[in-house]
Amino acid sequence: MVLRWEQWLGVVERGYPESLCLFRLRPRLTKRRAPGPGPIRKEQWIPVAKRLLNNRGVALHTDGAQSYKDPERYLRRGLHDYTKHSSTLVNGVQVRPKFVELWEHTVGMGIVVRCKSGTQIIDRFW
Repeated sequence: MVLRWEQWLGVVERGYPESLCLFRLRPRLTKRRAPGPGPIRKEQWIPVAKRLLNNRGVALHTDGAQSYKDPERYLRRGLHDYTKHSSTLVNGVQVRPKFVELWEHTVGMGIVVRCKSGTQIIDRFW
């Protein structure tokens, strides 16, 4: 028996929760005992990102999924930062996940922009 999961992609402007846009996705069919629908695939999030973020000079904050690897290749004039939501092993020691990280981006003329990355703001809507 196969299951069809419901999966949504959310985009929100930081500091402006009324700007939340939700997009319903079509995840692949899974086996009955699968733990979830799986990650959002690249062919699903790129059209949304191109429509909403292309040529706007915004920072894209994502989690550390492989699907979001190198989004600068698809989006012009955009910055990308991410956080890891899983624990990792560093020199044999378990390191807890960081749900929010501080990033520094250098934008034109040596201007440094500091921001917090994380996807927790969308998690609050659920």
